[in-house]
Amino acid sequence: MQKAYDQVLFYFFAVGVVFFAVGVVFFAAAVGDDLYGTQAPMIFEQDGLKDYCCMAVPDALTAFASVLSDETGANMVIVEQGANAKLEPKMADRLEEKIKNCSMLLLQCE
Repeated sequence: MQKAYDQVLFYFFAVGVVFFAVGVVFFAAAVGDDLYGTQAPMIFEQDGLKDYCCMAVPDALTAFASVLSDETGANMVIVEQGANAKLEPKMADRLEEKIKNCSMLLLQCE
């Protein structure tokens, strides 16, 4: 459950930086070649993220998590890592210039 919570928190931290105008945000994400992956840029822009890179991973789903709760309130999180599980170092190489020029770097390394 902590992993899914961390992923959501990571995204909202980036959006919060934009909203409170405390810094410039570049957001990078691996997405699948599915509906969610094609909608990701629109969602990023609606949330105020203007500078981003969506790395589409062929034959992969966009990652997601579902939280199930039982009658006692106990939660169970089901995570599909999707495109994130297929990230390779060469994909990160595309981001080298952005990383070199940033004043702050926040990574989610799961």
